[in-house]
Amino acid sequence: MIIHRGSDHESFLVRLPQSEIESYSRLTMLHYCKTNNFGDDLNLWLWSRMAPEFLNSRDDRLFLGIGTILSSKVPTGLPKFVFGSGWAGERKFKIDSSWNLFGVRGPLTASGLGLEKKMVVSDPGLLVRKYFDSGRMKRRGIGWMPHHRSANAVDWGTVCLRYGIRFIDPRESVDKVLQEISSCELVVSEAMHGAIISDALRVPWIPVRMYSHINEFKWKDWCASLGLTYLPLRLPPLFQDRPPKSKMIANRWKRWLAPSPLGKPKWKLLPVRSSSEAEIDRTLKAILTASTRKKPVLSNPDRLNQMEETQINRLEVARKVWNQ
Repeated sequence: MIIHRGSDHESFLVRLPQSEIESYSRLTMLHYCKTNNFGDDLNLWLWSRMAPEFLNSRDDRLFLGIGTILSSKVPTGLPKFVFGSGWAGERKFKIDSSWNLFGVRGPLTASGLGLEKKMVVSDPGLLVRKYFDSGRMKRRGIGWMPHHRSANAVDWGTVCLRYGIRFIDPRESVDKVLQEISSCELVVSEAMHGAIISDALRVPWIPVRMYSHINEFKWKDWCASLGLTYLPLRLPPLFQDRPPKSKMIANRWKRWLAPSPLGKPKWKLLPVRSSSEAEIDRTLKAILTASTRKKPVLSNPDRLNQMEETQINRLEVARKVWNQ
């Protein structure tokens, strides 16, 4: 059993929104963030195949896998098994003797929790390729996968169809999203797990930052685990619906304050009106031609294979301890 105690470390992490933290859900012994989101839904899909005992155990223990879920919101007192999770950024959060850590998502999480670098195992999503054969998929076209909170901002299905872009909906089933990603020549993704799965299945990808809710720390944490640097293509956000008048006024003030010491850079992306056809046209064309502005990414295959081997070995240890 691998147990570490945490300590405070400097970090530039923006905390996970309270709305997401409060949506953490337990299904049997699996503790994850349930938000109708592909990345979080991967938990049930993957662990039911790789380690079903983590889902079916009747013991009063918790298993934490995919997600930015290492926080004080996790029930206290119960034994907790962690494999590949990320830190949610709470300074007050401490690791105590109830936490059994077999690996965390990236070096920024390890640093924030006072763990050694050898505890980094990357995101478990890369193990999807053990159970999903994409080799027979015919690859064609460019796929666009927004963050699950961005998926409602615009009727992406309609506008993407207009430009010949394949919309990959993060709210769809895991199997559907896997099929969509694996059949693209290139995936342009605002969703981190869109990039993780693309990388695992060897589909070139380009990261995008479009909306204010994107947590760059999570991206940087995962990218660093594979020796990559997070350098997203920054595109202006699109909004189909005009916000309520009170919200619109508040957002205008925040956008005005964004460059000042009192503001936050992400406030520049808040909606103040619905997007014009010209703005929609400009953003969709930017997605379509993303590879002319950013070089598509794929991690080093040796590094990816090494991390996969590390994950399999650590997971086997976790299962043995769990089943004792």
